[in-house]
Amino acid sequence: MSTVVLVGQRFGLLTVQSRDDTPSKWEKWLCRCDCGIARSISAKALLSGAMRSCGCQSNRRRQQLSRDQQRFELAAARKQLADAQAALAEAIKSLDAEVITSARHALAEALKSVRDLKSWRALAQLGKGRPQ
Repeated sequence: MSTVVLVGQRFGLLTVQSRDDTPSKWEKWLCRCDCGIARSISAKALLSGAMRSCGCQSNRRRQQLSRDQQRFELAAARKQLADAQAALAEAIKSLDAEVITSARHALAEALKSVRDLKSWRALAQLGKGRPQ
């Protein structure tokens, strides 16, 4: 028998709905997350603050980190492109064919990198552009 009644209480995004009477070593409660998912969670995890959502916040954070990483990679690729353009301008001033060829190759690689990162798929993942 439970010593603490948690029905109706909120723990983060979780609202306790009823006690889970499924046989278990731990006392468990049926909770509904604000996102709509229902889960059975131990009283210890609720009371200690270890569980504050069904896991949806972890997924959202993981996706946010992924979007931030994509933005960082695009910014780095754009900087590499600008550096390659500057290097090509300097190579043209030197009038050395080998240096110019090398600089053009570096510029083409940097441009390809930016284009790849700015593809429709990458923009859709960033929440912009045409949906896939």
